[in-house]
Amino acid sequence: MTYAEELRVEGKAEGKAEGKAVATRQMVLRLLGRKFPALPAELRARVERASEAECIVWADRLLDATSLNDIFVD
Repeated sequence: MTYAEELRVEGKAEGKAEGKAVATRQMVLRLLGRKFPALPAELRARVERASEAECIVWADRLLDATSLNDIFVD
């Protein structure tokens, strides 16, 4: 495999990973908006810059949460 081909394959993998992270963030925001319609802007921004792993934890917590603090507790 040439260097250019390796770069293309690596770039494609990075693009897929980022696309998956973006989709996860969007899903968490959608679910948060349905359960807590008055989502503060600072929490929205936090989700938008979060890793995919953080979003997965928050999505799991969201199922049983009765408040936003239940989700975003550190």
